[in-house]
Amino acid sequence: PPETWKPDLLAALAKLTGDVDDLRVAQAASYLVVQFRHSSEARAKKWFEAAQESDGTLRFAGILTALLQQPYLPVIGVEEPELTVHPGALPLLYDHLLEASQRSQVIITTHSPELLDLCGADDIRVVTRRRGVTSVAPLQERQRSSVRDGLLSLGEVMVREGLQQDLDLGAEE
Repeated sequence: PPETWKPDLLAALAKLTGDVDDLRVAQAASYLVVQFRHSSEARAKKWFEAAQESDGTLRFAGILTALLQQPYLPVIGVEEPELTVHPGALPLLYDHLLEASQRSQVIITTHSPELLDLCGADDIRVVTRRRGVTSVAPLQERQRSSVRDGLLSLGEVMVREGLQQDLDLGAEE
């Protein structure tokens, strides 16, 4: 039921936009459309259809909806959650991804240094494809150590030298 997840979704959207305070699904001819209500002290409350919202707001709302759905899913995968989301909003999105990881396995893929900088080095798996074979392995120990010791952030490691697999650990997992 919406009463269990809607308050969390609205609270996150309010933090993201500063003025979304409600949402609803409305009938438009034979279609259902999502609408967001914006309000501020300077303006009256007004409903906007999803098509009038920014791509980043819609992506953020979609990802949060997936993370908050009930019953909770055992595994949630999100391909590049940072796409169209303002870099300043990534910590808020990451907080929700991390919270969802307490009840579901959350797998994300990213090429975003900003999003990587929010992650722990031990949580990263590097995916490579060589000669038609895809492999997944932890981050190389040298790179993990650099991040743990505060010498570089994960984003800096990715930009400067590319994330490398620790093939010794990957064989054990």
